[in-house]
Amino acid sequence: HLESQIRKSRKIYVAKAKRLGEEALRVFGKRASVHPGDAGFLVLLQLDTPLHSQEIAKRAAAAGVAVRPVEEGKPEFGRSRILLSCASMSAEEYEAALRLLYAAIYE
Repeated sequence: HLESQIRKSRKIYVAKAKRLGEEALRVFGKRASVHPGDAGFLVLLQLDTPLHSQEIAKRAAAAGVAVRPVEEGKPEFGRSRILLSCASMSAEEYEAALRLLYAAIYE
C-alpha cells in the first residue's frame, strides 16, 4: 500500500514539475533553460544573467519567492543556476511567482 502511495505522489509531482518548467520557459523565454530534477519535484533553471545565484536568491526572497541557489565550482559567466520547487504551491500560482522572480532578476 505504501509503495502505491509513493508512486501516486511521485506521478503528481512529476506532472507539477513539468508544468513549472513549461511556465518558466513561457515567462523567461530565451533567457532561461529548464532541466527537470531527478527527484520529480525540483526544476533546475539556468538563467542568462550576470548575477550569481546567491544574488538571485536574495532578490527572489525580497520579492517573496523562495529559490535555492546552485553553486557548483566556478559559475559560467552569464549562466546562473537556481532550483525551483513545485512542492510548496499550487500549479495555479506558478505564473505569478515566476513573474515576480523575473522582475526581481531583470527589472
